[in-house]
Amino acid sequence: HKLPGAAFFVTEGAAKLLSQRQLVALQSLKAVDDQVVQRVLVALSVKLHKRLVDLTEEDLAADPLAACAVGRAGRPLAELATGVRDALVAKIERGCRVRENTRFLHT
Repeated sequence: HKLPGAAFFVTEGAAKLLSQRQLVALQSLKAVDDQVVQRVLVALSVKLHKRLVDLTEEDLAADPLAACAVGRAGRPLAELATGVRDALVAKIERGCRVRENTRFLHT
């Protein structure tokens, strides 16, 4: 290129599409919390067109990011997948509740 001293920066948002970068970021976390597990397992489920509870150890082994997240979470895949499913169902149910005597301010 013709710009000596130029630098190229990848934002965190753009880097989320770089799988190796995601893996390095996941490995550098002090602890893998439920939100991280949820994000990774939902992404794997969508990628494979499978229900969360239908994910297998083979699916996990074929995806380094998911394997790392589940391994660092320290719980079995079946337990984590069921927990993620239950958490998503609970969020949807909370969002569907009818609220009375409540005002929403939309800006």
